[in-house]
Amino acid sequence: MTKDTKYDKVLQELESEFGMLMGNYLQKLHNAFHENYGLKDSHTDIIDKIKHDCMSIFSIKLGRISFDERSEEEVIEEILKYNFDMKDIKYMKEVERIDLFSHLGSLNTNCVKRTGPEWFQFGIHELLQEGKIDLGPVGSRRTQFCKCCGEQIYISHETEQLHSRSYPK
Repeated sequence: MTKDTKYDKVLQELESEFGMLMGNYLQKLHNAFHENYGLKDSHTDIIDKIKHDCMSIFSIKLGRISFDERSEEEVIEEILKYNFDMKDIKYMKEVERIDLFSHLGSLNTNCVKRTGPEWFQFGIHELLQEGKIDLGPVGSRRTQFCKCCGEQIYISHETEQLHSRSYPK
């Protein structure tokens, strides 16, 4: 058996499983869309949104293959340099089921590491010691700090958007 044949079989298996998964979720997504937005959008608009959202999910998951050759352990080690602990990591993996690779990418782009000079320049360590910072819930929504200004933020893994929280300085 050649490698191509094995690869093709695995690819066919992926296609089959993906087909079953989409079959399970398409109707749920369609119904949920109608529950949220009623009948104001056309059927074509709904299908286009579902396609876009599904392709986006697949693209994010696939992106780590081509851009990040680190092991999961290395990624976890890097995430722990931010305002996370192992309880957060475990929650992100098991409960939120998020892609740690893409989450780390967002952290690297937007957030201050505990070991970074900004951590002290912005006085984050003092605010934490004085209890002036709400650490937020466990997992991916744990409070982080903006790389540019030190403001409290969290990165929502659902939308990969930043959300700010004000705090006294």
